[in-house]
Amino acid sequence: FVHFYYKRKADLLYLGEGLVIAAAWMLVESKIRQFFLPNSTIAMLTGFLMIAVVALPFMWYMNSVQKGRHQKAYHIIGVGLIINYVLILTLQLLGIKDFFESMSLSHFLILAFLITMMITIIYDIVKGYIGDYKEVAIGFAALMLAAVIEILLSHNVAARSNGIALCFGLMMLLISAGLKSVKDLLNIEKEKQLAIAAGEAKAKFLANMSHEIRTPINAVIGMNEMILRENQDETIAEYANNIKDASQTLLSLINEILDFSKIDAGKLDIVENEYST
Repeated sequence: FVHFYYKRKADLLYLGEGLVIAAAWMLVESKIRQFFLPNSTIAMLTGFLMIAVVALPFMWYMNSVQKGRHQKAYHIIGVGLIINYVLILTLQLLGIKDFFESMSLSHFLILAFLITMMITIIYDIVKGYIGDYKEVAIGFAALMLAAVIEILLSHNVAARSNGIALCFGLMMLLISAGLKSVKDLLNIEKEKQLAIAAGEAKAKFLANMSHEIRTPINAVIGMNEMILRENQDETIAEYANNIKDASQTLLSLINEILDFSKIDAGKLDIVENEYST
């Protein structure tokens, strides 16, 4: 809703989509799913479909946080995840192979994403980019560990995995993403205050400059006016008229600069009066 209605992109939107998919998967795998999805077969199929695409929004989030530096690698894995989703769904609908038999491919692609993400984080550490998202990197490290544990437990028939490891990893990622968002907001506020201070300094400088320049210009205009009044020589009068025109033009420019400085400072007074059109 935020993305399409307000036409704004935010990193946390991708993370929110991933959390929704992960939460839906864990709900259909839990005991309370019988209250909203009593059909166990549909619940199982829904869970497999969620697993097949759960890595996509986290991949988009990571790509956004990393400012698209590793976009090509993520795109390759993303295309693989989408193809895998269509493939396993087609095989299930045609009765060729059910989701449980094709689950290994989904897990392989998730592991490929985790390994790729780990490599990109190491690369950014070496290149010095990690400072932009070190909190998120720590959260994703916890999520990677939790995802590996969850995949291993899902292949162990004796184990009764209820998503505790994944819940812990998602919680750590959410906390780290929240910390990064707070830091970003503080940086934005700091930049805003610096911009305001710079604008006020510019307005003050323009106001002072226009006042300081206008004083000698008025002196030039006044002395030139005395020349025009007392001089009888036509050549000198022509020169003086040129000085008058140029000084009036320069004075109007200075007045406009002063008006702009007043507008920036919010001190421009609007006088209501009648005028001729």
